[in-house]
Amino acid sequence: VIAGLLEFRNGNTFGGTTFCSYGLYWISYSTLLIPFFGVAAAYAEYPDDYMTAVGTYLLAWTIFTFLMWTLTFKSNLASSLLFFCLGLTYLFSAVSSLAHLAPGNLVGKASGGMGMITSSIAWYCAMADLSNPQNSFFTLPLGQLGRRHRH
Repeated sequence: VIAGLLEFRNGNTFGGTTFCSYGLYWISYSTLLIPFFGVAAAYAEYPDDYMTAVGTYLLAWTIFTFLMWTLTFKSNLASSLLFFCLGLTYLFSAVSSLAHLAPGNLVGKASGGMGMITSSIAWYCAMADLSNPQNSFFTLPLGQLGRRHRH
């Protein structure tokens, strides 16, 4: 969330929205899972309703993520791939919850696998952003999308 606020301060609306939104996602999602907050306990008599609520929550994040993905089309391939894979991760998690599938189901495992791929791409993007000619002997390509500026 702090990174998002700093991005807004630097004039990067996309970065600010991204970091604030997903930072707050993790805070809010944790309230669904941490017993102290009592969300799961409130659904103790209706576990299917709890799974539906979690699935609906994840579906909302799926939609938001795919909308954010469309905003990467003029950016770079790595960022676009990151948001696409993140959208699939949310989608698989949402389907697993909404379908009330048992833990360890194939869709849930697909979500976990997509999460691993997504995190690998995110680490690559972070390293590519940090490695520049001023502080590194190498840079990582991100794959330019959109129009190239001609001089």
